[in-house]
Amino acid sequence: FYLEVIDLTYILFEIELRLLLTSKAGEKKLPLPKLKIDNQKYLMNLANLAKDNKFLDYKLWREIKKFNDFRSSAIHGLAQGKISYPDLKNICDSTTNIIYDIQSCWLKITIGKEETLED
Repeated sequence: FYLEVIDLTYILFEIELRLLLTSKAGEKKLPLPKLKIDNQKYLMNLANLAKDNKFLDYKLWREIKKFNDFRSSAIHGLAQGKISYPDLKNICDSTTNIIYDIQSCWLKITIGKEETLED
């Protein structure tokens, strides 16, 4: 179950980063060209592009990298007994905040009794 969640989260991270890169949240307050975004085939290529163009700060980029490094080792680590199911659960639980943080880079939403959109 957790491996599927990790795979789906990887895809969601890619989608969120692509949306971020088409926003005006970067240093130049302009979206990146569509072709430049579309040419990025992997999560870390997108994350690096976002970091290099100041759409992401280093701390958030590092969280995405940490997730990606864990994802890469999860399948083999689980088969070899180096990673346990609780380890998989922990990484899955931590991704909700990362998704929110990526979205917050370009779409500020306050979560509470009444959700509001900030300009």
